[in-house]
Amino acid sequence: MSLEELQRWLRDDLFDQVNSVIFQRETFKSWNDMMEIASVKPRTSGFRIWVDYNYIQALAVAIRRICDEGRYSDQTASFHQFLKKVGEYAHNEGIPNMPQEAREDRKLLKEKSKRISQYANKYIAHLDQDRRDWYTEHGRVTLGEFHNAVETIVDMYRRWFGKICSTYLEIPFRTPWEFTFSDPWITTDQAAAIVARRDAEGASRSSAHVVPRK
Repeated sequence: MSLEELQRWLRDDLFDQVNSVIFQRETFKSWNDMMEIASVKPRTSGFRIWVDYNYIQALAVAIRRICDEGRYSDQTASFHQFLKKVGEYAHNEGIPNMPQEAREDRKLLKEKSKRISQYANKYIAHLDQDRRDWYTEHGRVTLGEFHNAVETIVDMYRRWFGKICSTYLEIPFRTPWEFTFSDPWITTDQAAAIVARRDAEGASRSSAHVVPRK
C-alpha cells in the first residue's frame, strides 16, 4: 500500500468513523448535563432510558467496527487494518520504529476494545445463547470503559494522522444542539392527544390478533 492510499484511508473512512464516535460521546455528555438540571419528569421518563440504551448500543457497534480484527477484517476499513498496513508500508520503506509502534498500537486498540466488542457480538449484533454465562464471568461493561476506548481511538487517530499526513488534524465535534430543548416542543394537551392515539392504535392491533371462540 502506498503513502497516498494510507492518507486517503485516514482522511476518508477512518475520519468518518472517528468523527462519529466523538459526536456520539459529546452529545451524550450534554444530554447527561441536561438531565442533571432537568425536572423530575424527564429524568425519570422512559424516553431517557431509551436514549441511554440506544447510545450504548450505537457506541458499542461503532467501537467494534473501528477496532475490527476478526476473520474478515482484511476486507474492512478498520483502524486495526490500517495499522497493519502502516506496519507493512514502514517495513518496506525502511522507516525505523514505525512498524513496532504500529504493532503496539494494534495491541492497545485490542486491549481497550476487547470487552466492548464481545458485548456487541453477544448482545447487539447477535443474541448469543451463552451471553449470560459471559456476563457472569466478565461482568458489566461500564460507561467508563466505553469512553476510555473512545479517548484511545481519538488520540491514536490524531497521532497517526500527523505522522502519515504531516499535518495537525482538528476534528469538529461540537454543534450547539442543546438549544433544541430550551423551549417545550409540544403542549400537555398535544402530548395527551398523541398518547391517546398510540393507545388506540395498540388496542386495534391487539384486537386484530384475537382469535374468536367457536
